[in-house]
Amino acid sequence: MLTLKEVVENEKMQETKILAKYINSDLEHLSSSLKSKNKMYAIYAYFEEHDIQKAKQHFYACGLLDAFQVQKFQDRMFDYDIHSIGYAMLSDNLPFVREVYANLTYRSVYYDDDTNLPV
Repeated sequence: MLTLKEVVENEKMQETKILAKYINSDLEHLSSSLKSKNKMYAIYAYFEEHDIQKAKQHFYACGLLDAFQVQKFQDRMFDYDIHSIGYAMLSDNLPFVREVYANLTYRSVYYDDDTNLPV
């Protein structure tokens, strides 16, 4: 079984390949992959390196990537990925949370669906 340090080292090696592969094509997949990596880096920074500032920076990157996905692709992450809100809060970047993250909105298919309207 790999240690957390070994997993992080493997992910960092894969990061360059992922960036090269998706940078000009699939930004939605790229942003999702980078968010996953930043979550892992944050956990590693906090628990293994005992560097809370570094962990906060990685959580901030997660929040920025969330905002990008919602604004650019109308990602409905708050329908299925509600714990993502916690990553933005763990960044301790209150201006970002108040001014950007708290104002993220997307169109849900349910707003246009009239199946539940009274007849």
